Amino acid sequence: MKIVNMTPHAIVVGERTYEPSGIVARIEQESKVIGTIDGFEIEVNTVVGHNLPEFTEGTYLLVSAMVLTIAKELGRFDCIAPNTNKAVRNDKGHIVSVPGFVA
Repeated sequence: MKIVNMTPHAIVVGERTYEPSGIVARIEQESKVIGTIDGFEIEVNTVVGHNLPEFTEGTYLLVSAMVLTIAKELGRFDCIAPNTNKAVRNDKGHIVSVPGFVA
């Protein structure tokens, strides 16, 4: 099994560090205004593209939680994200490590 980190920074899971691959996963969306509520526009986003590589058996793509959500909608179940719900944080609140992944 291989994990490719497609975020812009190293991800520490337990005592293992996944260094960035150099390619940051991005989802391209277009917004369309579908109406207003109380004078404010309501927009719907539609996915129009992404830079995820083709599926490769035995390879997981480590992406942000936002990219993971959209990837699942696109039928990509080879993506995982850091489990930040149980993250270890330093005294400034920055994430130091996570205990695992979410899918």
